[in-house]
Amino acid sequence: KYLPDAVRERPDGLLRELNPDYLAARKRYTKEAFQEIIAKYPGTAYAAAAGSELASLGEYDRDQAKLRAEREKRNAEAEAESKRQGAILERATQAKESSGLEPLGKLINNSSDTVLFVFKEPADVPQTTVSPNSFASVRLSVGTFSFDVFKVGAAAVQGFQDEKRQPVKSGDVTVIGNFWEAVYP
Repeated sequence: KYLPDAVRERPDGLLRELNPDYLAARKRYTKEAFQEIIAKYPGTAYAAAAGSELASLGEYDRDQAKLRAEREKRNAEAEAESKRQGAILERATQAKESSGLEPLGKLINNSSDTVLFVFKEPADVPQTTVSPNSFASVRLSVGTFSFDVFKVGAAAVQGFQDEKRQPVKSGDVTVIGNFWEAVYP
C-alpha cells in the first residue's frame, strides 16, 4: 500500500502500471473524476489521495469565489464613483450654462517669490502673475487643465525670453465648479 502523498507524487509512467484509473482522474483533474476514484477504491491510498485532491479543488474554488466577490465589489465601487463624478460634472456644466459664467477659482502662491502661472490649454487663458503669499482669481471652463509655474525676477524673465527656463512646478487642476485652486509650492 502507498501513502496518499506517495500516490500523488508518482510519475505518470508508474501510475499507468499501478492504477490507470487514478492516472486518468489526475489528468482530468475534476471533482467528479476524483469522486469516482473514491467510490471505486474505498479505504485505499488512492481514495485518500483523491480525497486530498478534492480538498485542494474545494479550496481553489473557495479562493476563486472570494476573488470574484472582491472583483465585483471593486467594479461596483468604481461604477458608483464614475456615476458620482459624472453627476458632479453634469451639475457643474448646468450651473455654468445657467449662470453664463465659467467657474471661478484661485491661483495661490504660498511662496516668498513672485510666480507666473501658465496654462498649457486652453490657449485663451492669459499668463497670470501672482505676488508672494497672495492669490489671483481666474475663470476656467469645466475640465482638467495642465499648468506650469515659473519664478518671476530679473534672471527668470531673461530665461523665459530665451525659451530655456524650466518650470518650478507643473501640475493639473480639475475644474468642476466654483472654488477650484491651483497652489504653488
